[in-house]
Amino acid sequence: MFSKLLRGQIPMKRVIGLVLLLVITTFSFLPTSEALAVDIYRGVDKRPNNKVKLNASQFQFTGQQEPRTLSTFNNLGLATGYKPCGYMFTVQNIEHNGNPLPEGQDPQAGDNGQVHIQITQDKEALYTATFDNAPPGHWGITHPDNVTDGEAKQAVSKHAKANPGNVRGDNCIAPDPVPLPLPNN
Repeated sequence: MFSKLLRGQIPMKRVIGLVLLLVITTFSFLPTSEALAVDIYRGVDKRPNNKVKLNASQFQFTGQQEPRTLSTFNNLGLATGYKPCGYMFTVQNIEHNGNPLPEGQDPQAGDNGQVHIQITQDKEALYTATFDNAPPGHWGITHPDNVTDGEAKQAVSKHAKANPGNVRGDNCIAPDPVPLPLPNN
């Protein structure tokens, strides 16, 4: 084939196409380093009809010192120990000692990442989730500095209502979605 290429018997378009195919198929099989993401769960209540409550009272930021946190666990069973259902958040971009958590390594106490909370249809806020493992499996979500506890729980509630597909648990029915507010113009 190479000799035919040199003599001009194979069209250049075909050669370029074959080279692109080779490159695309080669790179699709190379291992990639994806940022670790961990699902965490907040225990939430349900109504007698099994529909989950996602109102602001389900997302209280608590603690005796600042910053107060929204208590979550990396295991649905732990999150629903006192509540019948769970709401799932995903922690992304987890860091250990300021560096991305190595692939295959479990988070350790002190590691933190980001939880994206939609505020409006085109705006989101980054909340920080820190793995303190006290009690075991515990993650605390803190809200941005310029947001009060009340504003934070309202924002998380609106986010949860707009994303009811994250409801977890036996006999836990997700409520109908409530669209996020339109962007502020």
